[in-house]
Amino acid sequence: MTTPHNPFLAQRKAQPGHGTIHVANLTPSAARPNPVLQTLEYQYPLKLIAPSTVTVPASLPIPEDEATQHEPNRETSSQRGSRQGDSSQDVFVQDCNIPVYTVFLLSYGGGLVAGDVIDLTIHLDSNTRLNLLTQGSTKIFKSRPLVSSTQPTTAAPPTLLSSADSTATTASSTNPLTRQTLTTHLSSNSTFIYLPDPTQPFAHSSFAQSQSYILEDTTANICVLDWVSAGRPATRETWAFDLYESRNEIFALDAASGGKGRLLVRDNIRLDAKADRGIEEGVDISTGTGTGTGADGRNTKTGNEYRDNGISARVAHQEIQATLLLTGPLFQNLSSFFVDEFAQSPRIGAPRSILLQQQYDHLQSSDEPNPFDNDPINLNNESNGSNSNERRREELERKRKEWREQRWSQEKRDGLLWTASTIREVFVIVKFSAISVEGARRWLREMLEEEGSVERVGGERAIMCLR
Repeated sequence: MTTPHNPFLAQRKAQPGHGTIHVANLTPSAARPNPVLQTLEYQYPLKLIAPSTVTVPASLPIPEDEATQHEPNRETSSQRGSRQGDSSQDVFVQDCNIPVYTVFLLSYGGGLVAGDVIDLTIHLDSNTRLNLLTQGSTKIFKSRPLVSSTQPTTAAPPTLLSSADSTATTASSTNPLTRQTLTTHLSSNSTFIYLPDPTQPFAHSSFAQSQSYILEDTTANICVLDWVSAGRPATRETWAFDLYESRNEIFALDAASGGKGRLLVRDNIRLDAKADRGIEEGVDISTGTGTGTGADGRNTKTGNEYRDNGISARVAHQEIQATLLLTGPLFQNLSSFFVDEFAQSPRIGAPRSILLQQQYDHLQSSDEPNPFDNDPINLNNESNGSNSNERRREELERKRKEWREQRWSQEKRDGLLWTASTIREVFVIVKFSAISVEGARRWLREMLEEEGSVERVGGERAIMCLR
């Protein structure tokens, strides 16, 4: 196993801010994976910390030939099922624990300053799992304008449209850009969970990030969260930054892509103070004067208050904007959970009677027990085992209904808005926002804990940043 490299060693030739994580599997078998953290490299201002691993029980059925080749004398679940009269053929390796690696993504000084470039590359071999976490919000500090005597002092807003210049910052720019790039390569049956603390841009900061996930096949699993807060509301810096841009892309490596990767999903968010000034009523774009902006196009400050710069007008009173991406067989139930819960959520302006009818229709069209049906169970027409299962299902559905109603009440108090959609039948994108960071954090944590897949797959550490 390669030990972490000291980022201050002079002989290291890696570029500043670059890092590499490689979780290799010495025995790629699905029955007995043996993953190791083979590479953990980083250079200032990036810092990576890898604590000890955790283990979780195997989450997927294991092919019987793999289950028995390591321990021929072990009785598989299908053998026990045959002996007990169970026709199920799913084979699980009992007492099989899968190691899950955790890496904390940090920066020296607690944040990124103008001009910093972070470029992290992750490789996950087959049947490996990685949690990528942070130890606090990623702070983006104020950009100090650069003035050059030989270069024009104005430049077009920086953008991520061209990946070729993703690590370049020109001296002619009046507002140096902070960049962060994450590229993750996932082999078959690998799992990547990235649930960090939100990005926190300070006033007059400029930040752009690109996150790419390259999947070897459809068995790769992804649960990643990308969210940005309003800044520092305590000092009345609310959406007072100059630029925030984030792009998430998922590629597939298949024959059709020719090895270059075929784009499957792209999600963009761009909040540009200069571009949004015209949204704000009373702003004269030609002069840059009026409500909320100064002649230089930045937010004006009166006393200790930053006035709206146009971004605030777009996000209303929300203080957090978030995107959750899900795909893979391990998160299939979680994906369905979000889509189903959204289908049953109250619609703005919808009467309660319409809401109940929507829920009733949804349950009638599914195999789930109907919580609105109060008819007693006919015990005479069912076997004892079936009756027990039905009662158990009804009890679980009753608890789920109570939890759902409590969640709706909390969503209203937190001003939480959200939506969930399915892309290409295997990807789910969840968008949500709230009037406070803690409200959004609480909502996502409760949703993930209620369904349970993330903790089963990545352990309790996976949702550490949501607590």
